[in-house]
Amino acid sequence: MQPFLHGTRDKDTNNWGPRIGFNWANQAGNVTIHGGYGIYYDRITLEVMSLERGLNGTSLPTDVRAANMFYLTSTGMFAPGAPTLSNPFTGFIIPGAGASGINIIDNAMQNPELQQFDLGFQWEFAKNWVVRADGIHDLGTHFILGVPIGTVYKPVVGGPDTVKNLESSVNTYYDALFLSVDKRFSNHYQMHAAYTLSKIAELCQRRPDSVRQRAHRSAGPAPRIRTDSQRSAQPLRDLRDGGSEVGLPDFPAVDARFQRADGHYVARQQHTRAAVPANAGCRVFHNGAQLNAAIAQINANGGEGGTPLPLVDPNATFCNMFNSFDLRLTKQFNFGEHSSLLLIGEVFNLFNTTNILGISNTNYSGYANVLVRVSNTPGTPGYPQPSSFGSPVTTAGGVFGSGGPRAFQLPVRFSF
Repeated sequence: MQPFLHGTRDKDTNNWGPRIGFNWANQAGNVTIHGGYGIYYDRITLEVMSLERGLNGTSLPTDVRAANMFYLTSTGMFAPGAPTLSNPFTGFIIPGAGASGINIIDNAMQNPELQQFDLGFQWEFAKNWVVRADGIHDLGTHFILGVPIGTVYKPVVGGPDTVKNLESSVNTYYDALFLSVDKRFSNHYQMHAAYTLSKIAELCQRRPDSVRQRAHRSAGPAPRIRTDSQRSAQPLRDLRDGGSEVGLPDFPAVDARFQRADGHYVARQQHTRAAVPANAGCRVFHNGAQLNAAIAQINANGGEGGTPLPLVDPNATFCNMFNSFDLRLTKQFNFGEHSSLLLIGEVFNLFNTTNILGISNTNYSGYANVLVRVSNTPGTPGYPQPSSFGSPVTTAGGVFGSGGPRAFQLPVRFSF
């Protein structure tokens, strides 16, 4: 690790977080303009320091031993010394297999920073009709990333291990336009419709003095459609009288919410960001056949580093959509002036739609999204085509209202 440590560690002393906001309304009270700006910081968590102390090449040595398959002879028998259930650690140590990585904290490490700006207006253009538009821009800087910068020989495992520099080299931005229309009808009916158009991007840029330059940019649409229609006990605020509310009715209230989101899909090889751009699926390529045509063109020009890229299943589809219809019924019973009982019945994803969705930062599309060959030997049947690219691997679920399998909830609330 010593060859990669240079200079002294700096202090992050420029964390200045101003915040300002405003709201203006015309004399009639039917138009408001609002906005704000702020700078926010996150902590450099203890985990980062733990990584440097724990994964330093000596504190957490790991031995990986050969399993009994290494002792299988041509006759189908296990040779003497093969691990058994009663003694599973008799296999020989595999050099280098226990390398868990060596981490060092960059001297210029900084707290992750987020700058947020928003501007919007709200207008009651007719009686009980309110339209609202809000724009938001988030710029994130100094997000932490572990970047491989070299390898060193690790005596505890008898082989090389990768050294990663934990550095503040990731920038992100999020732009969104939120549009909504609200209408309050007679007999306590209310309609709410909303549309969100958004874009997320990430930029990883290493400093010029780093060992190896690295730049990567990925952008794509975020989920952006939501439509609500409801007959609700929740009143619509009136701009004209300073936000007074209409009294709650005593009949059952029904809320219905439909969510629909456009999907985006990462179609790229693990080390091929230039040839197949990130988030190309559903924007550039709608199916595997279209992606194969682009890969064939790349291979005709020499492939990646002289190696042809594998093809994908031509029937693979990349436009994973999100659809969920939720329904809510509430009934309130009042007991005197200070006590009430609220009964609630809810059903999420009423039509039980299967929503393909990623759940982690390694798979945020819900589909297998890395071009991995079945075989790395040219000329074999598995060489030109991967086995699982484009196949669903994860679905939404686990939390009420997440678009997972149909779920019911029957809460009761007593207030006194």
